[in-house]
Amino acid sequence: MRIIFSVILLLFVQSLFSQGADPTWREDYAFGGFSSEFLMDMVETEEEYDLVMFGHTESGVGEEVLSFGNGYEDYWIVRQDLETNIVWRNRFGGDSSDYAAEIIELESGFLLVGSSASGLSGDKSGNNKGGFDYWIVRIDESGNKIWDVTIGGSGNDYATSVVVLPSGAYLVGGYSDSGPSGDKNTPNYGGFDYWMVELNTSGAVTFQESFGGDQDDYLMDLKYASQLTIGGHSNSDISGTKTVANNGGFDHWVIDYDWGTKTELIQSGQGGTGDDLLSTLQPDIFGPGMHVAGTSNSARSGTKNTGNYGQNDYWIYRLDSLRTGMDWEINFGGNRNDEVRDLIMSPEGAVIVGGFSNSVGGGNITVGNKGDYDYLIAKIDTNGNIYWQKSYGGSANDSLQTIYMRCDRGLYLGGGSNSDVSGDRTEYSRRFYDYWVASLDVPTIPEFLASSHCFGQAFTFQDRSELWPDQWDWDFDDPLSGNNSSDDRNPIHTFSSPGLYDVTLTIKEGCQQDTSLTRTIEVYENRVLDKVDLGADFFMCAGNTADLENKKTLPSDATLLWSTGDTIPTIVADTMGFYSLTVTSGNCSETDTLEIDNCPLLFVPNAFTPNGNDLNETWGATGLGIREYQLYIYNRWGELIYESEELLDWWDGTYKGNPCQQDVYVYKILYKGINDKQRQKVGTVTLVR
Repeated sequence: MRIIFSVILLLFVQSLFSQGADPTWREDYAFGGFSSEFLMDMVETEEEYDLVMFGHTESGVGEEVLSFGNGYEDYWIVRQDLETNIVWRNRFGGDSSDYAAEIIELESGFLLVGSSASGLSGDKSGNNKGGFDYWIVRIDESGNKIWDVTIGGSGNDYATSVVVLPSGAYLVGGYSDSGPSGDKNTPNYGGFDYWMVELNTSGAVTFQESFGGDQDDYLMDLKYASQLTIGGHSNSDISGTKTVANNGGFDHWVIDYDWGTKTELIQSGQGGTGDDLLSTLQPDIFGPGMHVAGTSNSARSGTKNTGNYGQNDYWIYRLDSLRTGMDWEINFGGNRNDEVRDLIMSPEGAVIVGGFSNSVGGGNITVGNKGDYDYLIAKIDTNGNIYWQKSYGGSANDSLQTIYMRCDRGLYLGGGSNSDVSGDRTEYSRRFYDYWVASLDVPTIPEFLASSHCFGQAFTFQDRSELWPDQWDWDFDDPLSGNNSSDDRNPIHTFSSPGLYDVTLTIKEGCQQDTSLTRTIEVYENRVLDKVDLGADFFMCAGNTADLENKKTLPSDATLLWSTGDTIPTIVADTMGFYSLTVTSGNCSETDTLEIDNCPLLFVPNAFTPNGNDLNETWGATGLGIREYQLYIYNRWGELIYESEELLDWWDGTYKGNPCQQDVYVYKILYKGINDKQRQKVGTVTLVR
């Protein structure tokens, strides 16, 4: 017997879960001096939620720049609190050019990674090894230098990315055309190669590795999830350590590497006949896939299955778990030049990609252009479709370099700008290029699917909040239930009595303030609760009939509907199958279903011939109305040689894989019909060969 509750009246139906609200403008910040500043990366501190911006400056003292430089360009780092006050700022450099690349927050302070052509001078404590070198600076929480280290060979070595390894060591990656020299002890395979250097927490080199082919290979990003993934672009063909072919121009070249065992796992090459330049990688939040973003001018060719809209387009795809192909890919661009610089993950598994664009139409860009180049961002959903797109800028050039998702799920967009007050820029131009950060809000909107329903029904509340909360807190306004709250996303609750309940969902996402939604749910009085009972399932022999009726007293206003279409209290069943009765009173209905099966009838042959002629090769029973079945077969010495609990699982005349001899065998069958007592049949079967 199966009971199904149903609700007659639904108060409302809500929309399906979406992948987040569109971002809205909050404010912008600009920082700079009398020359140019280029913001390259930024982080939000975990405890204070301060914004820390890292780039390089050419300026002397003026505006927000408070100290003179040591050479041409210096690292420049600015920390701003939640009230947009500058907490501190500092610059680090030597007597030549020092270019910023990436910043990461450590347990205490920050690690600054970039490239330097400076010698031993200014803030630089190491000699130049030749051309540009990797230059890594560790600073404390107040912006003071703890140590710095210069790493390089006799050629040029440009650092682009850094990750913290599970051991706590720092892995710095970039590209190098140095041969073994200076600090470099790995070979050069041709042109520039990927070069990675492991440092301990004091800045000492503990290991290094290179990958490359016969042409140029530029490492642009490192990511560490369960393993290290190395991403960049290459115009080398199969040669050196490169095992994937080149499709033409530069292709994306991605390597999975087990840094613990120092073992290369797999390589992936993706690209068309033009140039495809990788900018960044991001591991999938919920699986082993890898999201890749870069700039492409390739048409549909090679492994690229999307066309090109203008000079350059954004090209975004998700590599599959085996790195052999793409789960999806998309070109995003307009009629001019669109260049990717960064990609981050949204909590529900979508991606937000950004860069800069001077397109004014065409392709699949639907947002306008404020000046020359504008910041251009888009959200790509988990199926590779554009969910929303936004552009921000002033009347001149605004080139986004980095995106950071705030603790409250809002966005910081950072880069360089030489616009004055115009368009979206509200901060005046300091002189040439400034750090420019656009702050966007992406509110979490609580929503849940619920309906009025009948008392006695266990109801599932379905969360449909936009974005993906970190925490769900439900209050069912039902303290008498003894289960008035839940932190499940989609909780199940049974209300203690009929009435009106103000159900509240409170959600929290990151550090934003809690947001709540309250809906009034009506739980109807259920006058037919436990009032429908057709009795137990039973069997009926052919030619017989049975009267079916409800065995409980119903309210006077109750209406009846049988599965046969009848609306009378008693019906006559004359065939086997399922019969159900639905009783309705007021807003509520209750249904009971029973099954009528055949009389339990068993048919057993008395001989079979398992001799390979495809006739009577197996032996067993058939029957009608059999719900439980057990078969046991014994030889003449009483040894059990076969047993089965499946009616159609027949004996093939073997025992332990060997044919049984011609003989008479004893069987015992235990069987039952629906809601029947156990029956037994004992007999013999002759095996003939």
